[in-house]
Amino acid sequence: MDDAPEIEPLSAPDKTSSNIIRRIADETTSLPGDTKMSDLGRKLRLHHIGIVAVSEAQIEEFKRILELEEESRETIEKYHVTNVFLKCAGDTKLHFMIPHKGILKNFNQGRGGYHHVAFCAKDITEAQEELERKGIRFIAPEKQKGIGRFQFNFALPNIAGLNVELIDDPDVEWTD
Repeated sequence: MDDAPEIEPLSAPDKTSSNIIRRIADETTSLPGDTKMSDLGRKLRLHHIGIVAVSEAQIEEFKRILELEEESRETIEKYHVTNVFLKCAGDTKLHFMIPHKGILKNFNQGRGGYHHVAFCAKDITEAQEELERKGIRFIAPEKQKGIGRFQFNFALPNIAGLNVELIDDPDVEWTD
């Protein structure tokens, strides 16, 4: 399945990214304590940090030193990557990707490292549509099958210089 869309590597922010950030900031509403958060911000939660690993040994060393447990592991042939999720305190996870070939294999000149930040959306379709109205494109027109029970979509190429992934995770509980 080599027709899978490639996830573009992290690139430097451009004027468009700065304009998008400015527009998002302009559309925020005030909350108690002068904290500003847009309606979209209230519907997103940090889900995981994505890291490209250069080897299985790198992940094992990370697990050993920080005493983290492996929560899940799955290979997605479509993207030529083995995904390993490590559980941290709270709800946030670390997502290590071990690329077998493709663009991720040469990520950061083959050294791996930070790749993306993933936000769980209360309603991924609504969140994607709201970001698209702000000029953000995605790698696919709608969410795709991810690891385990969750679905995902990546902003294309990035938001303000960072690779961003939206997640629909049925295991995340939302309170209103």
